[in-house]
Amino acid sequence: MAGWAGIPPPHQRLEYLGKPLRDGFAFYNLGIRNSTILFFTRLPVPCPIQIPNGPVAVKVSMPLRGKWIELDMEIKPGDTVSRIKERVQEREGILPSRQLLIFNGKLMENEKTPWDYDIVGGSVLGLFVR
Repeated sequence: MAGWAGIPPPHQRLEYLGKPLRDGFAFYNLGIRNSTILFFTRLPVPCPIQIPNGPVAVKVSMPLRGKWIELDMEIKPGDTVSRIKERVQEREGILPSRQLLIFNGKLMENEKTPWDYDIVGGSVLGLFVR
């Protein structure tokens, strides 16, 4: 199934008659014959957020005078979205209250951290001015 579905074996489960099939048993020994319907389930993959212990380089991309500009920025482990907006203000003079930061289609909330949005080095944040 891993080759066909692209899902590694530890994240798959096959079921027959409502019970998970265990590894190491031949289908024939379990009473499974041709035309038997098996149910395939993709198991959830735990994905812990890892907060870096040093600065991470990101880009803040924003439209300005009809073209897009990018600001290179480092974010630190203790930074919040509010702090990123303050840095934009320091560099571009845009008040934080007028800034909307977007990542992966989500509006970023001031009190959250970049890590709440799974931001990694090289991520590009969209900045829109209201």
